[in-house]
Amino acid sequence: MKNQKLIAVGGVVFLIVVTGVGYSVHKGAKPSNESVSNSEVRCEGIDPVAVTRRAQLVDNNKTQYATTSRRVFGRSTDGGLQMSYSQNGKLLLIEEGLYGETVNSEASYFLENGRVYYFHQEVTRYDTSVYQEDFDPESKSVEVRDFYLDENENLCYWYVNQNLQPVTEEIKDFVERSLIEVRR
Repeated sequence: MKNQKLIAVGGVVFLIVVTGVGYSVHKGAKPSNESVSNSEVRCEGIDPVAVTRRAQLVDNNKTQYATTSRRVFGRSTDGGLQMSYSQNGKLLLIEEGLYGETVNSEASYFLENGRVYYFHQEVTRYDTSVYQEDFDPESKSVEVRDFYLDENENLCYWYVNQNLQPVTEEIKDFVERSLIEVRR
């Protein structure tokens, strides 16, 4: 009984620390390569913790939404699948899985008023091809990326494995291409 209480308390402390770390990292964040005043005005109301919670609510309720699916070709060696979730004709979420010999990518794009405000991507890289005899599914690395966008789908902040990254022209181009590709 005592161990169960310690585990429960430890879990709550862990959640508080993880949430607090994400929040404190964001509060000091200033996107690079933009004027400070412009980025502060444009991104000032974007709190990654609140945005992530809002997206989590959409994700938790996706079984209640109307869905459509389609196969995705030409963006990975083994193709992919895209699921779209909408409610009352409004698109809320697009999930996309792209599969390859050594890399898989799964992304969730969250929308409001037809625009993406957040997307989460997990990229799994395997040490060997999935087609090799000695393929070991446990021999891999996983990179988690989170992208926070303003109301015009401009990148404000992005994280890799919960670590704030600089906003460069290269990553802005990646986000722009990703948003174009997911809507094709």
